[in-house]
Amino acid sequence: MEVVYEVLSGSHAYGLATETADEDIRGIFMPSDTDILGFGYRETIEQKPDKVYHSLRKFLNLALKANPSILAWLWVRKDFVRIGSPLSYELRANRERFLSKLVHKTFGGYATSQLKKMEKSVGGDKGYAMHGERDATKDEGSRHMGADSKNACHLMRLLYCGLSLLRDCYYPVYIEDSNWHNTLKQIRAGEWPINLVLHEAGLLFNEMDEALEYTELPDEPDKEWVTKFLVEQQRKVVISRT
Repeated sequence: MEVVYEVLSGSHAYGLATETADEDIRGIFMPSDTDILGFGYRETIEQKPDKVYHSLRKFLNLALKANPSILAWLWVRKDFVRIGSPLSYELRANRERFLSKLVHKTFGGYATSQLKKMEKSVGGDKGYAMHGERDATKDEGSRHMGADSKNACHLMRLLYCGLSLLRDCYYPVYIEDSNWHNTLKQIRAGEWPINLVLHEAGLLFNEMDEALEYTELPDEPDKEWVTKFLVEQQRKVVISRT
């Protein structure tokens, strides 16, 4: 496996990591010439505990679909890039080509998923409960909020980033705005009551709907350029081995 791009992901890349947060490593790999020309290859390779690599083809496909986690790899801060290559430099230089109005649906959809998880975490005499993915009762911030504060933080972060993309065509993976950065850290620490989170999230959902009406993002991403890029990169691998 030839890793052509590797970044620090997750809460560390967002600037919201807690003391106990793991380092999530994500990356892109190029298949060998035999894999490209033969019967195929694994599109995703996981290395425990926290490393995940996608083939270039899978990464590009997910990025074209405006997957929030995947797009973040292209906007992660430069100091969080662990492995770079001419391929990854070209991708980052052309990252706007992956943007489209679809971000309204994907960021809003992922935010809604976090909202539902947060709401599901509320319950029982203690006001919080295990909901399948993790036990929020063991998290100090969640105990204080009475719901899963990690979901609440992700909810608000996704809405903030989605709104930024629609308004400014930019993905602020690392939240530079000090007010928003502090707000998200407060939410993660459970310092916001759940009713306030729900109220503010509702306002942001409405702002995203309004921003969609006047966004400068195109209706579709530049699939023609992305397809050409994929073909050229895979052709280079095959030619270099012949």
